Amino acid sequence: MGRIRFSLKLLAALIAGFGIGAGWGWINGQGNEASPPPFRIAGFVDIDPLLRPRLKSSDVLFVIAAEPGRPRPVAALRVFPVSLPYMYTLGPRDRVMGQEPLRPGSRFIVSARIDRDGQAGAPQPGDLIGEYAQEPVASPARDVNVLIDTVVQ
Repeated sequence: MGRIRFSLKLLAALIAGFGIGAGWGWINGQGNEASPPPFRIAGFVDIDPLLRPRLKSSDVLFVIAAEPGRPRPVAALRVFPVSLPYMYTLGPRDRVMGQEPLRPGSRFIVSARIDRDGQAGAPQPGDLIGEYAQEPVASPARDVNVLIDTVVQ
């Protein structure tokens, strides 16, 4: 019994030393503190049937999540070639570089853009855009469906 207890304490010390023991508090008798869920927003992007004829083979789809009132997006996904409807998932790998960690309770405006020049940045005249109708959403979220229904003038 003593040997097993020593082995578990050694394993717990190793895990803690390497910083990989999040959520493994049961090994050394500590409480299991819940960590916040990872950033994840999923849904579909589709286009208004009246705008579908405007699609070109050179278009690029961007799906973007941004915090209200902040100039830079938190996450962005670039899709080429465009095939709509498109099922997307924004996750940790889509976070924009240089962003600070997300604050607990953060909410996001989710939008999509058919971009004519394929470059990230502000929408340009001729781009097609849309936003999730029930803004903003908290992560994790699913069924965050975006309809592209507006032409940028």
